[in-house]
Order: sequence, then C-alpha cells, then structure tokens
Amino acid sequence: MAEDPQKIRTTIMSVIQGVADFDIPSRRDKVEKFFRQYSRPMVGYLIRRWRMDADSAEDTLHDFLYHKFLDDTVSENLAQKFLKRRAREIANRPDGPFTSFRSYLFRALSNYMNDTLKARTREPHLGSKNDLGEHVEDEAAMDEDQFSAAWAEDLLNKSIEKVRAECLAGGQRHIWDVFEARILDPARLDTEPPDFDCLARLFKFKDAKQASNLIQTAIRKFKRVLNGLVSDYLPTDGDTLESAIEEELSELQRVSGKLDRGLVLQSLSQSHDEPARHSTNAGSLFVLSENIDSIWNQEDDVAEIWRYVLKAEVASLVHDWRSKQDDQDGEPNPSSPGKRKGVTVEDVWTDARPPLALLKLIKQQAKESALSSHTRGNGLPTPINVVLYTTAIAVASQRLDVRITKDKDEIIANRLTKILQYRWLDPTTRNVLNGWYEKVACENQRPPHVSFSGDPRKFG
Repeated sequence: MAEDPQKIRTTIMSVIQGVADFDIPSRRDKVEKFFRQYSRPMVGYLIRRWRMDADSAEDTLHDFLYHKFLDDTVSENLAQKFLKRRAREIANRPDGPFTSFRSYLFRALSNYMNDTLKARTREPHLGSKNDLGEHVEDEAAMDEDQFSAAWAEDLLNKSIEKVRAECLAGGQRHIWDVFEARILDPARLDTEPPDFDCLARLFKFKDAKQASNLIQTAIRKFKRVLNGLVSDYLPTDGDTLESAIEEELSELQRVSGKLDRGLVLQSLSQSHDEPARHSTNAGSLFVLSENIDSIWNQEDDVAEIWRYVLKAEVASLVHDWRSKQDDQDGEPNPSSPGKRKGVTVEDVWTDARPPLALLKLIKQQAKESALSSHTRGNGLPTPINVVLYTTAIAVASQRLDVRITKDKDEIIANRLTKILQYRWLDPTTRNVLNGWYEKVACENQRPPHVSFSGDPRKFG
C-alpha cells in the first residue's frame, strides 16, 4: 500500500485498513467495529431518504456491508478502494483537500441503492423524479445532505450520551443538569434558554456566576467529546487535524440548517416525557462557543451578573481574575489582594475618598480580562469589564481629581455615550458615569447628547 502511515493514524482509519486486508484473521472483527461506528447514521439515512422501516433498513445495510466489505469474490472491497484513492490524493496534492470518508461512504451506499433499485425494476436507472414526475437535477446534492443529516444527528446524540455518562460517573451531575437545562433542552425543543438567575435558583447554586462557570465547563467537555468523535473518522492528523475538525463541524451545521424538519435529539432524562421531535436549532451544537460573551448573551443574564459584581468583594474578584490568569500563565501571581477584604465594588463606587491603588487595580484587571475574554479572562462578559474599567477611571477623576487613563476625552465621551445606553446599569454607577460625562463634555464644549461612533471595548 502506498499510503504514508504518518498521514492516517486515527482510530477509524486503522479500522478501514483492517477491513481492506483480506488476509488478516481479525477482518470480521474490524467490520463489526466498523458497523458499530457507522450503522446508526446509515440506517437513519435509509429510513429518511429511501423511506424504509427500521428492520428493512438494517437488512439492507447488512447486505451492503457484506457485498462491499466481506464478499471474497470481488477483486477489491470498498475500504481498499478508498485507501487507494487517499494515497493518490496525498501523492498529487499533499496539502489537500482530501475526500472525506463520510462522502465516500455516502456515494457507495447511494450507488448501491440505485443499482439495487435498477435490478429490481429491470429498467435503466434515469434518476429520481419528484411527485409531479419531473426530473430532480440536484438530487445528488439533496441525497448527500440527507446522508450528512443522519450522520450529524447520530454524532450529536453519541456526544450527548458520552458527556452525560462522564458527568454521572465522575460525580458531576450538577454540570450535566445545568448543561441540559441551558443548552440541550433549548436546542432539542426549539425553546428559549433559561437565564442564569433561574438556573441558580433551580439547582440551588450560590449565584448566577456559579451557573455560568459550570456552563463553561460543560461546553468544554462537550466540545472535547464531539471533536474526539469527529477526529476518529477524519483521515488526517497532526497539524491539519484541528482545521479539518472545524471544517467538518461547520459543514455538518450547514447541512443541519438546510433541513426544514431539522434533527432529532434524544432526551436522556427520565423526567422528560416529551416524545422525540425534530429541532431546527440542533445544529447550533456543532459550533458551541465557550467564549464568555457567547454564554452571557441575554440582557437579563448581564443584569444579573452586574448585580453580583456590585456586591462582590474586590478581593474575591481580583482572586478570581488572578486565579484564571495563573491557569493560563502556569505560575502564581505574587500580588495579594488580601488587605482589601470586605470592600465591595459598590463600596468603592460610593466612597468619598477611595484608595487610588484600588481603583487602578480594578481598572487594570478589568482591562486585561476584557481583552482576553475570547479565551478565558475573568469569567465576566466584556460589557461588565468595560463598565468596571470605565467607572474606576471616572471615580478617580471625580473623587480624587486624578487621571488614570491615557485615553483622549473624545474617546472617553464616545465610550460613555455607549455605556450609558446599557439598561442594566444600577443608579449609583449610572450617576458616577453621568457626572464624569458632563465634566468631560463641559471641558471640551461637547453637547450633552452625542451619537456613539466608537467601540466601548477599546481601552487605553
């Protein structure tokens, strides 16, 4: 075989190579493993596209696998043909793109069904017709989308089952519960997700922030499992694997979004009596983001987290910030906020003479966290960090007459205009920011109300 073994080392490729070899004793075992890996999406496709019942679809699939993989009378089985094609592709264009095994398998099954139908009718196969008897020119594309949809549905359900099993086995039922309530049920039932305050009350978490942290953990777990299952059947590895996984997930989401009926996500909780039903939102699970701004994507959620921040001790917030930074840097931060214990953010905002060092600390930590929120940051959404950053500067200016920013007044005024539009701001913070805006506007002869033209997340 001309294939470079370094090019294909994933689990399913080893299975395909085993199936391709007529001589090894374990070939039937390899075929059985192959069947376990792919039977559900293939049976689903036969039911959905060819309108078979479950028993007929399974019988048809067994016949297909026998003729394509086990029949010793054929010169080459399907696995051998695929590996030869992959070897030619790698030789001709080492950087890809390469034929996916999913697409190759679909074409083989589709051709098998067409040949079977032609043999039964003893008529030349001229392609499918719609209910009006008109030829469907893009049948092949529609057919492959149906196959990919069955594949996508199976992949999501396998991932969900595995995540739940991991959570229960690891004593992490609370992670599964919040993930199911916030992510899975809305995707499965096409409903709005509950806000974090509701989740905190429902599952007796300390606060909405704890619920948010658990969602981040659950999403990371789900993405790890999903990416692992995808990598098992992608014939690539090394430097190209990550981008190949992203492309595959995007393609599966695209196919899912094209289906009028959507996908079926099974409920794994005994407490749910709803029958399985199609969901047009299920494909969103392929592109879940652990970005904190994506998680805190409802105004009620942001309002709840802002209430939490106001009442939180500055020492606790800074500890969270620095703990997360330590996780990223791999070493502890020597600075200690311990001497500020007991002082809340709201206390700082209302203090007539707040410590300048404390204001600088809040400003700096909020800035660093906002700029890194696309990775981990401090677990707070960007708008919260923007308000913390800006209010710390405003308090220093108004209470201490000290400027702790290099931003020009024009930039400050633009940022304040946007921030003051946030409906979730509390009265104290709003008054501080309004006072600073009036001061900046007066000094620069700026009208009291201006249109916003800048990005409040740009820091100086």
